[in-house]
Amino acid sequence: MTKNAGEHWVCSVLASAGWGAALTRDGLERTDILAVRADGTRRMIEVQVKTASPMPRPNWRCGVVSPVVV
Repeated sequence: MTKNAGEHWVCSVLASAGWGAALTRDGLERTDILAVRADGTRRMIEVQVKTASPMPRPNWRCGVVSPVVV
């Protein structure tokens, strides 16, 4: 998969899980997708997507970044 294919795939997975997801189209630094929970809570997340072709096998460290509360 390449960048755009991976972003669209993540949007489809989020949508099937009850999130309203939208691509940012390089408008936000380090954010590829913005998603809002569609269950009435209006919880919002920012997602950065990394995609790669299967060869060579990619190796990324993944984790959760704590939100900043203002």
